[in-house]
Amino acid sequence: MYQWMRGGDFMQPSCFFRDTAWRAVGPLDESIHIAFDVDLWMRMAKAGSTFVTIDRVLSRSLAHPGAKTSAYINLSYVDFAIVAIRHGGEGVVRKYLEDIAARLSWAEPNLEKILKHPVLRLLEPVISLFMKPAIRRRDTVPPWLRR
Repeated sequence: MYQWMRGGDFMQPSCFFRDTAWRAVGPLDESIHIAFDVDLWMRMAKAGSTFVTIDRVLSRSLAHPGAKTSAYINLSYVDFAIVAIRHGGEGVVRKYLEDIAARLSWAEPNLEKILKHPVLRLLEPVISLFMKPAIRRRDTVPPWLRR
């Protein structure tokens, strides 16, 4: 149940459950912005619900750049980690979070070096032809985190 961050998920649109399972653990926790369904499934599992898979496609997920899990992929991982930790999965997600922190620790100081490199500055006009326009910070921060 703690493997969501490693692709161990199931598609929420194809999940069905009895009303007794919902009444035992519902409603959704609205303080969770992305992984609220994961929290629901974990609460259902803790309450004794069993999950059964079938070998059929029941629905398809529409992935688009504006979807929370696409637009805020790193925040999705944080949300999933928080939910997993709340439910006892700290040991599983700790390694993943440590890997994220290590990559960020490398990227922050090196990004400045890369952006200030003289060769990059010379190539900037050519590079700009192939890159998206600069993204403003406020466009990358979800509404629930804006202050």
